Amino acid sequence: MNLLDVEFGDSKAVVAQQGAHLMKWSIKGQDVLFLADAKRVRGVAIRGGVPVSFPWFGPRRADFPEGSDLSPNHGFARISLWHLRSVKVDPVRGALVTLEFKSTPDTKRFWRVDFSITLEIVIGKTLQMRLMTTNTSTGTICFEAAFHTYFGVSDVTNIQLTGLAGVKCFDKNLGKEYMESRDPMTFDGVCDRIYTGSSDTCTIIDPGLGRRVINRKFGSRSTVVWHPWTEPGRSPNQSDITFEESRRFLCVETGNITDDWTAIAPGETNEIGLEVEVQPI
Repeated sequence: MNLLDVEFGDSKAVVAQQGAHLMKWSIKGQDVLFLADAKRVRGVAIRGGVPVSFPWFGPRRADFPEGSDLSPNHGFARISLWHLRSVKVDPVRGALVTLEFKSTPDTKRFWRVDFSITLEIVIGKTLQMRLMTTNTSTGTICFEAAFHTYFGVSDVTNIQLTGLAGVKCFDKNLGKEYMESRDPMTFDGVCDRIYTGSSDTCTIIDPGLGRRVINRKFGSRSTVVWHPWTEPGRSPNQSDITFEESRRFLCVETGNITDDWTAIAPGETNEIGLEVEVQPI
């Protein structure tokens, strides 16, 4: 697997060309993202870091007629090989890595449209990511896109998440919709919640690591909060992580999915982005 090591000041990162996947980001010697110890296999999604979900989130939507029944879960961008366009250094912003991925006959087995997507990653005092999707087809295209960020935590049972109070939530585990009232929210079981219609900033407060991790987002109206959970002595709900690893992350995902899906006309470009900052408590 082709990996790129990036360093700027006291900020370090590892980027895989498969999926344009930011696997690691640390600042001042402390990892901010979770990465499972599972073996890396080409063509298989990497568990951890920041996977890119595109052109849909989860299973392909039935109302996206250009898709195929062969379409992989969370789309094909995260398991495809991207082109590394450039690596530059801005003395103020940090190290800028740009990757791109365009439609091919192979992608059209899954999604019968022409497109071009570009991912910019800035490694500096903060982490910045921008995903730009351009419609190179002759008709309007509809898609979902998300950064499936795995934030590293000391223990998921000992953290708090703020920023989503008053936002409409669909709780997939409970199978019902409600307005979120918890602020902060804590975690003691399976969590699979989709929040729509909100561009609010979320913050993970982690006393065990003595830090707060702030996730700001841009051009995004959806946030997903996900943790698979398991009990001691039982296998995790995800086969590629151990029980101990399952306690060391929380996914807070930035995107436009479900009710917030995106449609763009020929020649148009859509952009979503995030910025992650780490502050001491």
